[in-house]
Amino acid sequence: MANVNQTKTKAIGVSKLDNGKFLADWKDQFGKRQRVQCPTFLQAKKLRAEGEADKWAGRHDSASARRAKDNILFDGLVKDRLELIKDLASFEGEAGRINWWRQRFKNRLVSSISYQDVNKALVDLLESRKPSTRNLYFSTVKAIYALAIQNDKVGKSPCIGIKRLKENNKVISWMDIGDERKLMAVKEMAEEFKLTVIIALNTGLRVSEQMPLRRDDLDFRSRQITLRETKSGETQFQPMNSIAYEAFRRLIAMMPTHISGEVFHFINQYKGYKKTRNYYKLNYAWRKYCDLAGIKKYRWHDLRHTFASRMVINGESIVVVQRLMRHADVSTTMRYVHLAPRNIEDALSRLSNWYDKPDNWQEIDTQVPSRMPSTGTVND
Repeated sequence: MANVNQTKTKAIGVSKLDNGKFLADWKDQFGKRQRVQCPTFLQAKKLRAEGEADKWAGRHDSASARRAKDNILFDGLVKDRLELIKDLASFEGEAGRINWWRQRFKNRLVSSISYQDVNKALVDLLESRKPSTRNLYFSTVKAIYALAIQNDKVGKSPCIGIKRLKENNKVISWMDIGDERKLMAVKEMAEEFKLTVIIALNTGLRVSEQMPLRRDDLDFRSRQITLRETKSGETQFQPMNSIAYEAFRRLIAMMPTHISGEVFHFINQYKGYKKTRNYYKLNYAWRKYCDLAGIKKYRWHDLRHTFASRMVINGESIVVVQRLMRHADVSTTMRYVHLAPRNIEDALSRLSNWYDKPDNWQEIDTQVPSRMPSTGTVND
């Protein structure tokens, strides 16, 4: 913006400034005076003409507003998205993906980011990430631009035309009983850590749900766990089996009460902001004990997969497993169905046995069609 005192004339229109530039001066559709410096007279005249055209057409996206949009940095869109999701339970994972995109387009103007730029970034991701992870990053950048469009900061998303990749989520990693025995036999493993593993195996809790548990979240009378920090953002409840019940009781009995009231205070230290917890002490100990046990490097999250897998193998229905895993969609739980071929065979065998029961055949042979009501006259 130019200072009015610099102009040779104060009339609304195009005027030459003392610095040799030209000032486009007009009032927009809201009656607000717009003054923009231009290097040439023709540019100033064109800009003023656009502003006048916007005014008479009643357009709210004036020429000056369009120029402002062209100067928005990608970092500005990122900040808007982070502010919007800061109170969500999914903030931790989403923030990491948002920051990846921020580094990718650091100091880039939004107007300079094209379809090719976004697609190239996603192709590069596939060199080290699975298609499902790539889709998560794609959803993140789509959400960033969707919010920007809603806030009238961009007119079009460069994500248009990019497709999600087909995912194969049926292959999951879970711990077999042999590896569990090897792990529990590690002499260097502290007793409280063993109990922590046992609780994870028998509750199926996510690490973000298990580690923040407080003593008053455990109801030993009803054998129920109250989960206040869940993926859905809502308070949920998880029952305890006898093994988890005894593990919690032993852990609380042997560990002194912490000022925070947290059950796993000895292992749940984290860095950074609360919403971006990194349980570095837990992860370090877990990797070390897996190495000492001579087993493959399972992730801690694989204990949750183990919880679900063992139930399916043991013959529990998918509906029950969905309830205990607290999946919002049963299609997520269906990843474990392939672990129970024997249960499917048993169900087919029971169908075959149906024909061996004489009573079933008798029911079919003696079935009498229902009589139609009489249409004749009823005598009193």
